[in-house]
Amino acid sequence: MLLRDRFAGLPSATTASSKAYTALSFRSTTADFAKAIADKRLDPGLGRLPNVVAMAGGLPIEAGGGLVGAGGVSGAPGGDKDAACAAAGIDAVRDQLDF
Repeated sequence: MLLRDRFAGLPSATTASSKAYTALSFRSTTADFAKAIADKRLDPGLGRLPNVVAMAGGLPIEAGGGLVGAGGVSGAPGGDKDAACAAAGIDAVRDQLDF
């Protein structure tokens, strides 16, 4: 599902999808992924791959003991708010994910 607030910038939708893709691909929050690049624990080139975003707001979704997807949010004034919104969205459907 994709929703965009009328005040969010046009790139927000693509960025949110890329945050979810990144979280799923690297099995990590995008905030942790960005920190690992900044701390040089991961190659900075990873952040330049297509559809990969090293900004907070992407969260992996685990259920039933495994990784089942990811959520991404973009457009809030700050990645911490994007991440909080993503977490709230995942929590809102948590009961439907646990199988």
